[in-house]
Amino acid sequence: MAISQTAGTRTDWRRVLRRVDPLRWELPAEAMPGMRVPGLIFADDALMEAIAADSAIEQVANVATLP
Repeated sequence: MAISQTAGTRTDWRRVLRRVDPLRWELPAEAMPGMRVPGLIFADDALMEAIAADSAIEQVANVATLP
């Protein structure tokens, strides 16, 4: 499930993330075109709410596109 963004809109990453365990969340490699590997985020529920509200998850996706 690739997420597309248009200028000025923000992605609701919580719809894309998969909870692995109480502190790990996986961003699937299909979440953004060009991702080579899944992204892994370590956060509890409170921190995840803050992370999802800014560009941190998009940065994880961007790093996952690097060779």
